[in-house]
Amino acid sequence: GPQANPLAQVLDALGESVPCASYDSWMVHVPEGQFESRIGPTDFLKVQLTCSTCQTMLG
Repeated sequence: GPQANPLAQVLDALGESVPCASYDSWMVHVPEGQFESRIGPTDFLKVQLTCSTCQTMLG
């Protein structure tokens, strides 16, 4: 399906592919500390609500 990543869009248009690793979480590093966050809208909302730096950055 359609890709959100601009490089993936170019590679798709060229009919090329590269090996990629799949992941379902990422490390968040903020002044309050660091923590692992799962990928997806529900967990992103939890990060936004619990991280004061994230609240400031995201409005």
